[in-house]
Amino acid sequence: MSQRLADRFAACRAAKRTAFVGFITAGYPRLGDTVPAMLEMEKNGCDVIELGVPFSDPMADGSVIEAASVVALKNGVQYSDVLKYCKDARAKGLSVPVLMMGYYNSFLAAGIEETCKAAKEAGVDGFIIVDLPCEEAWRIMAPAAAANDLSLVPLASPTSDPERIAMAAESGLNPIPGMVYVVSLLGVTGMRDKEEAEVKRARLAECKGVVESLRDAAVKRGAKRDDLPIVVGFGITTRAHVEEFGAFADGCVVGSKLVQELKNGGIAAVGRCVRELSGGPLKRVEGDAQDRANRYARAAESAKLLAERKKHADKWNFGSSVFGGRFIPETLMVAHEELEAAWNKWKVDPEFKAELAMLRRQFIGGPTPLYHAKRLSELVGGAQIWMKREELAHTGAHKINNAVGQALLAIKLGKKRIIAETGAGQHGVATAAACALLGLECIVYMGAVDCERQKLNCFRMSEMGAKVVPVQSGSRTLKDAVNEALRDWVTNIRTTHYIIGSAVGPHPFPDIVRDLQSVIGNEARAQMLNQTKGEHGHPTFNVGPGRLA
Repeated sequence: MSQRLADRFAACRAAKRTAFVGFITAGYPRLGDTVPAMLEMEKNGCDVIELGVPFSDPMADGSVIEAASVVALKNGVQYSDVLKYCKDARAKGLSVPVLMMGYYNSFLAAGIEETCKAAKEAGVDGFIIVDLPCEEAWRIMAPAAAANDLSLVPLASPTSDPERIAMAAESGLNPIPGMVYVVSLLGVTGMRDKEEAEVKRARLAECKGVVESLRDAAVKRGAKRDDLPIVVGFGITTRAHVEEFGAFADGCVVGSKLVQELKNGGIAAVGRCVRELSGGPLKRVEGDAQDRANRYARAAESAKLLAERKKHADKWNFGSSVFGGRFIPETLMVAHEELEAAWNKWKVDPEFKAELAMLRRQFIGGPTPLYHAKRLSELVGGAQIWMKREELAHTGAHKINNAVGQALLAIKLGKKRIIAETGAGQHGVATAAACALLGLECIVYMGAVDCERQKLNCFRMSEMGAKVVPVQSGSRTLKDAVNEALRDWVTNIRTTHYIIGSAVGPHPFPDIVRDLQSVIGNEARAQMLNQTKGEHGHPTFNVGPGRLA
């Protein structure tokens, strides 16, 4: 199916045209709008259609596309419906390439082998999976995609280092030729109401640098500079944007603008918008047939190349078990690599460990007592129950151990701006206290519903100098606070550290939180040996949340 993608970019190049890539969310605003919208987009000049798979937590998307996903999910759209939309559109004559765009959980839930087989049967040409970086894609999805002639479109961003640029270029070329999607700015999708001229010039220059680096990497791989189609997206909303970015890229992606037009004006409006931004339908020229054939010839050696890449990818082990992983947008990848390297360095540094131990004693208030609950032990019978009194630590919970440790680590990384999410408020209060101690800026995202429930903790955070941001999107609770914090981090990744409060998220965060909270277990073991005089020599069970147990 990726032959369609190669053909279209070759035809656009022959016509000296910037390929127009248009995004809409499947099942939005109404279930019956998707297929007519796809046909209208093609008729008016859309060269490639991105069909968004609705997802509840789209961390890289702005408010317009997030709201569209919420509506589509309320409409009852399921993954199978997205495939059916594509199949129905093909039956009605749709001929341009279609890429399914979404987040890995949607595809994982459907089953990778089943997903790829069904996508091919429906007439899909490939996938853009925002939180499936090259390393994970090579191991998990590339074999099934290649077997079904589907492209896996990698992303590159202004934060991608040379190694990641090379990975993206290789992924765009093999095993199934496709394209590379370049994120034009740090942030989420969406329309920018105003962009100062200097900021715009910087964005263009930075984006052009990424595109040129990708072309250089493709040449080192043995390809020609124009063998790798490169499209640019995020914040592109006008014809002027398409012309400016199209001066150095092969195509431009427009999403939020089309989604909004579809909502406000319906099918006809989205067609008019596509025509205006794309410059109208493609006018084919003679002489592009051989170019198309040459571009696709690489696929013959795809099996061998895929095996080599998969072997190469095995050197990455994001976490120490099968439960590891780093399923995040490309913009965050380098920051996670830096964070992992920094933690591996500083966690064994004698001075860092001494400072952390001093703060545990003098600021947090450790070691916290270990208390033998005699009456409770007698009541339940059998096991002797001991309680590690972490509620006596500063701020009233164990959260402070992790917050102080990560705040110290942020200083080592040179980042003075801290963000966090909180539900009941304990992690937010702990992070605010750590930032007040160390002189760091602190922003805490909290669901608006939780802000009402936990007004006292909001007050405590504010009194310690933190800015509490009530999150109004979605259910206005913890999951939405996490989404907003991630969007902030994507936007401000160069200056900001995100203090995650639990042993969750992409590697190395589970390791960091585990290591910082291990002080509780280490203290408890020493206290148990001292207080029981060795009477309890058998292993004991620790009961608590994941980060403690």
